Amino acid sequence: MRLAPDGETDEYVAVAQTGLSKNYIHANPVRMSPIMKLLKKDGHIHYRDAQKDERVQNREAKIKEGIGSVLVVPVLVQEELKGSLALYTEDVRDFSEREIEFLRVLAEQGGGWRSKRYG
Repeated sequence: MRLAPDGETDEYVAVAQTGLSKNYIHANPVRMSPIMKLLKKDGHIHYRDAQKDERVQNREAKIKEGIGSVLVVPVLVQEELKGSLALYTEDVRDFSEREIEFLRVLAEQGGGWRSKRYG
């Protein structure tokens, strides 16, 4: 999960990650403006083949990590877009509407936690 840092920077901070190598976790910072625009427009982002999709940032790091597909959903705090939650798979695959909705529910929990903790 990446959340908006304090201040006006466009680099979002990884606040929770699991299952990825330390090298990938500390990969280059992610510019979130293009991702946030897509999340606002479409409600989620699906990189079916993360190693070939031209929209993917840090593609070389994803190739080294062996990431096949990525699903990204918004994290909202009081209806304001504050970050994103991403699911990575090794295999290149499509995600069902049920899987997308499940990840959205998890992101809602993360956004609720952030709003309670940080006000």
